[in-house]
Amino acid sequence: DQQAYIGAFTGSYQFWVGVAALLLQAFVTSRLVKYRGLAGVLLALPLIALGGYAIVAAGAGFALVRWVKIAENATDYSIMNTARQLLWLPTSREEKYKAKQAIDTFFVRGGDVLSAAVVFGGTHMLQLTVEQFALANIALTLVWLALAINILRPVRSAPMVRRRWVAAAAALTIVVAPTHAGGQTLETGTVDTAATRQDEWAARQAEKATQLQGYQPDALERGIRRAEGALFSKRPVYMFIGSTYEGGGLAAGPGFRRTYGDSGTINAHAAWSIKNYKAAEISVGLPELAAGKVQLSVHGGWLDAPEVAFYGNSRDDRLGFEYRTASVGVAARVRPWKRVNVGGGFDLVSAEASSPFGATEPTLSPTYGQSRLFVELDTRATPGYTTSGGYYRVDVSDVRETGSGPSTFQRVDAEARRYIPMFRDNQVIALRGLVSTTTTADGDAVPFFLLPSLGGHTLRGYPSWRFRDRNRVLLTGEYRWAAGPFVDMSVFMDAGTVAPRFNDLDLGRLHTSHGVGLTFHTPSQTAMRVEVARSTEGLGLVFSFSPRF
Repeated sequence: DQQAYIGAFTGSYQFWVGVAALLLQAFVTSRLVKYRGLAGVLLALPLIALGGYAIVAAGAGFALVRWVKIAENATDYSIMNTARQLLWLPTSREEKYKAKQAIDTFFVRGGDVLSAAVVFGGTHMLQLTVEQFALANIALTLVWLALAINILRPVRSAPMVRRRWVAAAAALTIVVAPTHAGGQTLETGTVDTAATRQDEWAARQAEKATQLQGYQPDALERGIRRAEGALFSKRPVYMFIGSTYEGGGLAAGPGFRRTYGDSGTINAHAAWSIKNYKAAEISVGLPELAAGKVQLSVHGGWLDAPEVAFYGNSRDDRLGFEYRTASVGVAARVRPWKRVNVGGGFDLVSAEASSPFGATEPTLSPTYGQSRLFVELDTRATPGYTTSGGYYRVDVSDVRETGSGPSTFQRVDAEARRYIPMFRDNQVIALRGLVSTTTTADGDAVPFFLLPSLGGHTLRGYPSWRFRDRNRVLLTGEYRWAAGPFVDMSVFMDAGTVAPRFNDLDLGRLHTSHGVGLTFHTPSQTAMRVEVARSTEGLGLVFSFSPRF
């Protein structure tokens, strides 16, 4: 029976790997090469592996690990295989038939043997757990990413220089050839026809030069510029419009910003929402270092939310609690390579939350320090509004209550977004995946107001904070199309769930919602969006001044 089970599992695993590899090769690989070039296919597998090993390191169960490995192997067999073949294109025929044969046989199989030796040593000598193996693989994957990015750097080689000289020589030949032709005359007369044509051409050019005017934008471009100026003005004093806190509704208030030095910034605003949420924030960005590759900032904030929703098993089982916070912190962001950012920060937070269950439980008033690290890859055209590219990020946070309090935990958030343009960017398929998990030591707990949640802007058919627990997963797909120069429409579907343990996240029992959306935007910024979604619990309305995702 055990052998039959292993055989059935292996067959099912190979079947899904084959299906996923076929779909990726048929619908994804060619578009990655077309729109992102070698970078799109060369970075796909290490980024998937990084997210997968982060999930495993967080304590994922066997069922989720299986799907992670299916995604990894399918990407290896399809997208990464294409990347490996592309790397051989610039090489000579001799290198292809000699070096490639050696790499595909001896070095690949030698790597398999070395991998088996590492696993054997880790399990039998070092007694490493699965999570510890995953952490080691995360470190190796970061090295892998660094090597891949280094390969993608443009290198000025001698052949490229020679090609440039050939192009310059060809252009010089084209310019020089008519000069010799112009000196020829007709044997049948004394009129130099070529010279006459050159004189006419020179006269026309001189006449055009007297009529030259500066570029005049058309009515549509003038309208776009006016819209951008009105919505995204850079005036020092401005009106903030947005959100103070999830579930607080539309908020507005005064804001102030200015620059100092070469690249230092100050931005502060206060806001009051329609649900009586009040907030104030300030951020001071220090002047950039290392040619803009290093950014440091100091920030602070205050929030007063008089009634935050807390739900039980159903939507009707709704409770509320008061929530107040004050925080101050520092942050750093480093851009070692184009479109790649790493960084982190530390915040000291004082929070106060009344119990949603009334007097049966005391008010929580923890003061905690939150340290965080992140790595992200951003290939979008602009973060505010995009029709192509992708965004991939992994956050790791460590929250520790001062005085050795019980509100101490660790959290990992991994997110991937992909935008696939069609028909000259007039239609876009947008995909998003989000996974969050929290872990605690024995005797510690995650405060209920800091639990990962779904609802509102994430699971749009449900109210904000509808589902809370220690772990969550969210999958979103959208089909967007341009309904006008400044207007997009969309149909979408969200699916997600939460669970007390990561192993309990069941992709077969997801809460789903679907709906339609309307977005007003400029070429680089989202001005406003309105979305209506339906779920098993009714209709949900999302109104926002920020991008969908």
